[in-house]
Amino acid sequence: IYTYSLELNLADEVLSAYLNSAFWGALTLGRLISIPLAGKYRGRTLMTINFIGAVLSLALLIIGQSSFALVMAGCIGLGLSVASMFPTMMAIAARRMTITARIGGLFLAGAALGGMSMPWLIGQLIENQGPALLFYVVSGLLALTYIFFRLVIQKDPDDAVA
Repeated sequence: IYTYSLELNLADEVLSAYLNSAFWGALTLGRLISIPLAGKYRGRTLMTINFIGAVLSLALLIIGQSSFALVMAGCIGLGLSVASMFPTMMAIAARRMTITARIGGLFLAGAALGGMSMPWLIGQLIENQGPALLFYVVSGLLALTYIFFRLVIQKDPDDAVA
């Protein structure tokens, strides 16, 4: 988001850094908020709320890509929305299978691989195709996450999303 903001002349280096910090701060706040919510709501409900928030935030980011205020609001919304996706999906998976140390390690290794490769891939795409592609790539990743979520929950009729 820092590079996106600078490349589109949306902000200077300081405001771009604030934009980046706002996303990570919102992600941290979202993780804290999700802890009590996880005890109150089912995983499928939390994931549905997360997906709705992420889609709305990405729409705001795509529509308002020339406005720093809209990009800031979208980044905060996206950070809040994606914050609990990984832990919630882990909890949903744990309901369907035994998470041994080996399986947990594979989940974490996969997450780490994605955490390393996706920023690199997005950086390559920004370099070659321009910064406007950023939120479309994130939208595609969100769509893949949603497909995976639907595949996981379709195994249990009690967890089906209406």
